[in-house]
Amino acid sequence: MKRFVTVLALALTAATPPAKHVAAPVPAAPPVAGDWNSLVQVSPIGTYVIGNPRAPVKVTEYLSFTCSHCAAFSRDSAPVLRGQMIKSGSVLIEYRPAVRDQADLAVTLLLKCIGPRRYADAAETIFAHQDDWLGIAYRYLEKDAPRFALDPVPEQLKTLVKLGGIANQFQALGMSDAEIDHCLSDPKRLQQTVQVAAAGSKLIKGTPTFFVNGTRVPPIEWSGMEPVLRAKGAK
Repeated sequence: MKRFVTVLALALTAATPPAKHVAAPVPAAPPVAGDWNSLVQVSPIGTYVIGNPRAPVKVTEYLSFTCSHCAAFSRDSAPVLRGQMIKSGSVLIEYRPAVRDQADLAVTLLLKCIGPRRYADAAETIFAHQDDWLGIAYRYLEKDAPRFALDPVPEQLKTLVKLGGIANQFQALGMSDAEIDHCLSDPKRLQQTVQVAAAGSKLIKGTPTFFVNGTRVPPIEWSGMEPVLRAKGAK
């Protein structure tokens, strides 16, 4: 993971001017019916932050969409973490991409293009269907990707998405082929995502990795994370 994002970050830095970060968090929607899941902000580094800004428990999750442990955490945690803790306003969560490989990068970019309001639900769906697309994507990367290695990174990602089983997943979420191509063609979005992942690779050894109120939590499943959050005040 670390080598992939470091090499890609260097290549993109050489080819593209640094992306301009958002000056301040931008609310995408106010809380609806007391549900803080509806308040999504875009952080200064372009990540999505969901929940009550004044929550006593603030979680940062470094995740990868090609990580089976991340998929398991998404599945196991959703009813309580999203359904109770974030909803109640006692937990705020920021999702940061770790980007382990090209397939992970492509999915991460497409989920960003889904937009703040739909991000969490769409990410949960992609994780739930991981078995449907991940094997196809990896077979493509092993057998066919070398033929396109000299193409610009956005073109490599477009080919991977089309031939690696990823496009179908996002079409089911309502994205058109044109929207998928446009999303993967944005150099600033690509560079910003890779820069976040490269910075994160210096802090983590694997995914998922969590920081709770600024302190890293040892590798843990939801059954272990829930009591950590409860002890900090999550409800």
